[in-house]
Amino acid sequence: MKLKNDEELTAFIKDADLILIGIGEEWGISFEEMIKVPSFISRFQKLKTEQDRERFVPYLQREYLKECRNAELERAYQKLLSLIEDKDYFLISMNKDRFPVQIGYKEDRCVFPCGGYEYLQCDKGCSGELVEASGIADNIYQKICGGEDAEKIEIPRCRDCGSPLVFNNIEAEKYVEAGYFESWDKYMKWLQKTVNKKLCLLELGVGLRFPSVIRWPFEKTTFYNQKSKMFRIHHNLSQSAENIQDRCYSKEEDSVTYMANLFVS
Repeated sequence: MKLKNDEELTAFIKDADLILIGIGEEWGISFEEMIKVPSFISRFQKLKTEQDRERFVPYLQREYLKECRNAELERAYQKLLSLIEDKDYFLISMNKDRFPVQIGYKEDRCVFPCGGYEYLQCDKGCSGELVEASGIADNIYQKICGGEDAEKIEIPRCRDCGSPLVFNNIEAEKYVEAGYFESWDKYMKWLQKTVNKKLCLLELGVGLRFPSVIRWPFEKTTFYNQKSKMFRIHHNLSQSAENIQDRCYSKEEDSVTYMANLFVS
């Protein structure tokens, strides 16, 4: 079904016992967006070769993503938080930033299955060990900003196999998923208590890159929980599965723009 108006969405959020939020790629910050920011491009230009950029751009991205610098995206997160902060909620994000936590969402009610920039791992995933990134990454970032010759900046290496350490996220050649398992376990336990409760599922900007993480499980949960309603908002992938069409409301619109402009009484 098509979502009729803002009131239809906000009314069910207010009436729901629990809120499950899926944040997709529409809420991510792209490299193309970063490259338009003067402070980012000035540091990017210090990396002269493709090899240097491949090795060190993630360190620039990590610094950029320490705070939300997109006004519309921040407004969307704030608007959503104002609707659900007094509710029992859980949020899953497919992005590598930590904007929800930075903006005020409860850290123990968020999970980021695509990883991020908090830890480093062996690029080959040989041991599964995760290394705290902060000190190492801050040091490398400062050297890049200081104009040090990129060839002289040492990349940390795995103590077991000598391969480069990379950030523990989905971009790694062999992603070590253990970094988010504890949070995922909390999510699974939280999900168990939604059975036969008024559950509102908000799927915002979720595409088809990893449908088994949010898209398909949200449909399955909606199908089995007859008291649930799902809201799927995406600029071109808002269609719902046939078996839940009577309880799945869709909106074909950029979900960040929609949420940022949502009217809340």
